[in-house]
Amino acid sequence: MEEMIQGRQYLIDLIEYLRPKKVVCNYGNHDKRFAAYFAKNLDSDILELLPDTSLELIFVDGFNHYDKRSKSKVWYEPLCNVFDDIEIEYIDDWKCKIGKTYFVHPLAYRSGTLATAEKAKDYLQDMTHEEFDCVCMAHTHAVGDTVKGFIRLFEQGAFADVKKMDYMDGRLSKPQKSGFAIICQDEDGNLIQDKSKIIVLN
Repeated sequence: MEEMIQGRQYLIDLIEYLRPKKVVCNYGNHDKRFAAYFAKNLDSDILELLPDTSLELIFVDGFNHYDKRSKSKVWYEPLCNVFDDIEIEYIDDWKCKIGKTYFVHPLAYRSGTLATAEKAKDYLQDMTHEEFDCVCMAHTHAVGDTVKGFIRLFEQGAFADVKKMDYMDGRLSKPQKSGFAIICQDEDGNLIQDKSKIIVLN
């Protein structure tokens, strides 16, 4: 519950700072932990009452926090209702396509620089048969930028304080990187190559 409340506030702060016209969100591997936890601990009939990810509660449904100690109840409005002047859309999938760019956060991982992004590109080419010119990858907490064939691949890093994210300690993996991607498109949704880039924060 604390993670959901803090995550919701982080998103509100980020949206208020950026003031975009539209926000589109899809889920990632950590969001799927929500359903996995309940699947291990609850009866299947109760599972049908619950969403698959915490993002559904944060963005679409809203949620109550029942504090048993203080015997209080706090309602957290869904983000779709928080902002009157910003369109907010939650995509219940690990991928979403905007213009000709796929924004993806798969459950799978492949070690090596941009290897997960390339795996996602191959999957999308095989499964969707849709035209696209860019794959922007979350999940790896690495940063990278390359071109494979005619497809630009980005790994955008983690938009968080990675110094506080020590769950990889002792696994001898490469340090996580803070960063984000700027994706620029023309009016037809084509990637503007020279304006699209990765911003590395550390």
